[in-house]
Amino acid sequence: MLFENVKEAGITEEDLEGVFENGKEEAEQILQDEEKVNTLLEKALKMCERLSRIPKIGVIFTDVPLACMFVKDFVKGNYREVPLATIVTIVIALGYLVCPIDLIPDWIPGIGYLDDAAVLSLAFGAAHNDLMKYVRSGKGR
Repeated sequence: MLFENVKEAGITEEDLEGVFENGKEEAEQILQDEEKVNTLLEKALKMCERLSRIPKIGVIFTDVPLACMFVKDFVKGNYREVPLATIVTIVIALGYLVCPIDLIPDWIPGIGYLDDAAVLSLAFGAAHNDLMKYVRSGKGR
């Protein structure tokens, strides 16, 4: 349903894949600076509080706090049992969420957050096994 709505809004799979490809370098730079990581995570958490209430797609935003803890524990060295590519993927998605420049501008009523939800959904899907391993480790509580 989500991806059907995204397609109806004119966003292609290639557009979504491009978000991840174009965001790698910036995400890797953010991960080198704990202050930038903390700023990103704070912004993402604030946005997810509001966005998790959106009908139909809000449930995707409810995983943002877990993703933020995951990244924070990685950066602090508290949890390193994860491929760097997984952390980079999540940082790209969180960065996309907080960035005002999107494939679909956030201010468009009804569809403005579809692309954000799609990017997060793809990232969380790709990172699912690593996120569940993190939760099972007892860190993600």
